[in-house]
Amino acid sequence: MTPLLLTREDLQALTGHKSPAAMARWLRQRGWIHELPARQGDIPKVARAYFDARMTGAPLPGQRRVGPRLEFLTGT
Repeated sequence: MTPLLLTREDLQALTGHKSPAAMARWLRQRGWIHELPARQGDIPKVARAYFDARMTGAPLPGQRRVGPRLEFLTGT
């Protein structure tokens, strides 16, 4: 079963940092939604669904589509 949150290894691969503080700084600077850890030394919490959406360009969880999609009319 896939974990709900990114693991320490996932966050290290994403941010390029091992320090939880540096991970949080990287996430904040790039506008990633995350929860700060409850205890010092723990990693920031990032939802796997949010990570997947950010990395694939899919709609973000909870994001509403604005207006109808009419690409089929213009052929684009």
